[in-house]
Amino acid sequence: MRRRGQVALWPIYFDAEKSRGGGRRVPRKLAVRRPTLQEVVKAASQMGLDVEVVEGAAHPREHWRKTGVAYVRWDGSKEELLREVAKRIRAMRQLK
Repeated sequence: MRRRGQVALWPIYFDAEKSRGGGRRVPRKLAVRRPTLQEVVKAASQMGLDVEVVEGAAHPREHWRKTGVAYVRWDGSKEELLREVAKRIRAMRQLK
């Protein structure tokens, strides 16, 4: 469902195991294996963005996987947002 002024952040956008055609939206070097919705929410929150979470939502490419989705208010380029969120997820994973 589209929401005016909001950008959907699906975990599949950041999954290194997916191809671009399979739903990944960031370069493989920025992607991580099996990202979770919680990681996406935490990364967006670190950027100071208000996050609205919809649990149990399924990305159309993988309608059988109910990963959930995070919506954030963002006026800039979606590509910039996705890259910044991906960088923060990678940084969180490296700290573990």
